[in-house]
Amino acid sequence: MALWTILIGAAPLLVSAGNTQYGLDMFAKAGRGACWVEKLNKLPPIDDEGVNWGTCDMNMKFKEDEWDSQYKFQADFQIQQGNNPDDMKEFLEGAAMNNLKSNMKAKFDQLNPAYRRACEQYVDNENSKPAKDYSAILRDSGDYPFKALAYCMLQTVEKRNGKNDLAALKSHMWSPKSFHQSIIDRENENRKRHGVPALKLDSELNTRAQRYADELASKCVMEHMADVYGADTPDLQYNGGQTGENLMEDGATQGTDDELGMGAANGWYSEINNYPWPQYTGNNARGVIGHFTASVWKSTKLAGYGIGRNPNCDMVLIVARYSPGGNIQSPGMPYYKDNVLPLV
Repeated sequence: MALWTILIGAAPLLVSAGNTQYGLDMFAKAGRGACWVEKLNKLPPIDDEGVNWGTCDMNMKFKEDEWDSQYKFQADFQIQQGNNPDDMKEFLEGAAMNNLKSNMKAKFDQLNPAYRRACEQYVDNENSKPAKDYSAILRDSGDYPFKALAYCMLQTVEKRNGKNDLAALKSHMWSPKSFHQSIIDRENENRKRHGVPALKLDSELNTRAQRYADELASKCVMEHMADVYGADTPDLQYNGGQTGENLMEDGATQGTDDELGMGAANGWYSEINNYPWPQYTGNNARGVIGHFTASVWKSTKLAGYGIGRNPNCDMVLIVARYSPGGNIQSPGMPYYKDNVLPLV
């Protein structure tokens, strides 16, 4: 493994290529964790400053050979200029590191500005020592460049959100929930805010939702089953009544199942901002509300979920089935008033 000397002020720091890459990976891991807390784990609606979990999940990552790629880019440029890169290693290493740091600073834009204010100093001072130990969360080892930066991200999570959210992040990193548990837990957290009973997972509804999610993903389309096969199709009938359906499309095909499940439930519930309290009367909504109302409908008792992936079209399709289905409307009947309750 090659060793490079990178000048930090007057004090040289001896760094291995692998060690630098490890530091990048730990920074990205801590950043994605911070993003999970800020953009996904918090109950919606939240002020996401125009950045959602999917973009944060993708953009916090580095290539597996990020450091080597930066160095090679600088060396190739010098070759094009007629120079011999073997005679200017120190210059190339410094230029590669500067480019790398610029890329790292850009990644702060995926997070709350508080993270940049607290931690950006450690990008320029990659040999700094962490102020607090967070190895139990990162499960890293030894000293490496940007360790203080990675730990600062987690310290900022703790300062902004508290120990409970930090503990939730640790659990998410090392003992993630299943897709079904993640999505129904979040749906039930949302329902609890309205004082309505929790949903129960139903195996038959899970099977039906999964079958349709796979069908949609294979076609790279998102369309309600009732629109394709008709509302009376047998797959939408259950326990003597009509089921409800929510759909969610996501382009983050590399997201984990628990992250995607929570993100879908968050997305549906965020439509609460459009709901015309005290009740919907058929034409007074400020925007789309049907996913929100279906997910918190008081008389709904059972739910099932499916997730389909198709990397060929960069698509994840999530299907929810509810029984009995909600969003029932009839002139003069208080269905919405009785089933879409205000926050308690």
